[in-house]
Amino acid sequence: MIFVIAKSLEEAPALATWATLFARTHTPHNPAVHVLHLPAVPQTNPDQQPGLLKSLQSTLGDLLADVELTAESRDENNRIKAALRQVAHSKPELLIISRPQSKKGRRSDHLLAQRLFQFAPCHTMLVRLGESPPPTHPHLLVPTAGGPHSQVALQLAARVADDDRGDATPFYVEPNVGEVSEDVGRRLLDGVLKRAGIKLGDAANIHPKIVVADTVHEGVKQLVDTHAFDLVLIGAAPQGVIQKRIFGSVPERLFKGPHSMDVAVLRRALPVKQRVREYIERFLHLRVPQLKRDDRVALFEELQNKSRWSFDFMTLMLLSTAIASFGLLQNSTAVVIGAMLVAPLMTPLLGAGLALVQGNIPMIRQCLRSIVYGFVGAVTVGLVAGLIVPVYQLTPELLARGAPSLLDMAVAFLSGIAAAYCMARPSLMSALAGVAIAAALVPPLATTGISLALGNIDNTEGAALLFATNVVAIILGAALSFFAVGIRAATQQSRGTLWARRITMGLVLTCAILVVPLGSVLLSQVVKNKQSPRVPQDATAAIETALKKHNPAIQLTNIHFTRSPNSPAYLDIHLDSPNIPKPELANNLRTVALPFLKHPADNLKVRLHTTLLTESQSN
Repeated sequence: MIFVIAKSLEEAPALATWATLFARTHTPHNPAVHVLHLPAVPQTNPDQQPGLLKSLQSTLGDLLADVELTAESRDENNRIKAALRQVAHSKPELLIISRPQSKKGRRSDHLLAQRLFQFAPCHTMLVRLGESPPPTHPHLLVPTAGGPHSQVALQLAARVADDDRGDATPFYVEPNVGEVSEDVGRRLLDGVLKRAGIKLGDAANIHPKIVVADTVHEGVKQLVDTHAFDLVLIGAAPQGVIQKRIFGSVPERLFKGPHSMDVAVLRRALPVKQRVREYIERFLHLRVPQLKRDDRVALFEELQNKSRWSFDFMTLMLLSTAIASFGLLQNSTAVVIGAMLVAPLMTPLLGAGLALVQGNIPMIRQCLRSIVYGFVGAVTVGLVAGLIVPVYQLTPELLARGAPSLLDMAVAFLSGIAAAYCMARPSLMSALAGVAIAAALVPPLATTGISLALGNIDNTEGAALLFATNVVAIILGAALSFFAVGIRAATQQSRGTLWARRITMGLVLTCAILVVPLGSVLLSQVVKNKQSPRVPQDATAAIETALKKHNPAIQLTNIHFTRSPNSPAYLDIHLDSPNIPKPELANNLRTVALPFLKHPADNLKVRLHTTLLTESQSN
């Protein structure tokens, strides 16, 4: 199907004629053309208007042979939304819409043409109509630039010529570099046609031309001034060029009179990646409060200033690491939490996320420098603390940072989203302290240095892996959050944007690689918990009651349950006792615990681990 959107009844026949010509060649079986009339002003007397379908059938005549033509006229408040909805529902191969003939036309008509050309998912043709109707055997002029849009235009024109329903003149513009200019241009044109899949052997209606000129636009002017063409079909260029240069390449006089011509710009169907991105952007724009310009300026200024490596940044980084190191060495959770609040390392991570969304390469370098210097300084402080403090084994706080899992990556990613959102909303800045605690950055660095000083390489690698995981996940989470609140790159084609995309893909790939070791740790923890489930509190209380009845001097210190599919389950009970318990105590405790453990009685064994107390301890 080829879909036509007409903004007036006057332009509908010409647009439908082009659509019918292309439909007959584009789809050899059951070609279809649908014309949708979307007037800017509601029709006050629709009964006085001639039937749109009958009018088109009368105008097109024999051209409609074997073509299914349908037409409808609608009054819509939001023409852009209605047109995009209809196109998405019909899924046409090509959408044709006219460009207003002058800047004096209705602003809504200009906006409708611009938005459809930009956002329609299918191949889209924007046509500037002349005064004369299109002929049934047109002559098409197609500039070739080798890009994806011009290839689609070439293929469309070639099908018209191959079907013997028109003539096509693909031409190539070669700068004047001497007497060999035309020969060079001919070879380049042959390559372009070959890449587009066009064979000139039997194509009698395709007439390639070489034009020696400085620009494509000058070449178009030369040809249209000296030859008669019915349609100039141009592959799309950047939007500003389309409006100012491409349509302006054809002299205004050629749009008027009985032998006037039409000019069309063709844009190929949007790639799936671009359609998904635009859908996500529209979805976020409608559902997430977007930052205003002043808020974006303030956010950028805040992160740019505080992400820079400076004396203040260095001082806070070293002090926070020293506090965290001593807290880890004395196994004090409160001190470690306090160190997290002092650390400034979250700011350059948020700045890196903002820079990725903006495509701001200088700011990415600045944030990366702060992160690297902070890493080196923090690990050095942890190493010195581990060497000077007389500790000979890792505390539980240190061990806890040496075995990161996939859950740590999830926490870091969500923390990055939350921190960036709070930074973008000044009213939520008070929540940043909680985010800093959740996304621990300094404790893993301090753990890396201390573990290295104590010679525990496994814990050193685990803590370093935890820090790397936090850095990558926080940057990606921050970038996602800033994107959601409306921060975008200035242009999608700049060098900075390209590098930002590459860095983002590198971070995503790094995350995917980290999933393997982190997932294996999580899996091992799950298996361990499954094999050693937590003993229910009711079972612990029942065992303590039974011990008091047996001997009030016996104290329960720990209880551990281990089960395996191919061996007996063990309930290990640790006791402090003034003397060795009698053997029947194990059987009594087994009987007491069985109802709460939900385990077969014949596959459960109780093991007592007794620590003998001295007389003074028991007293």
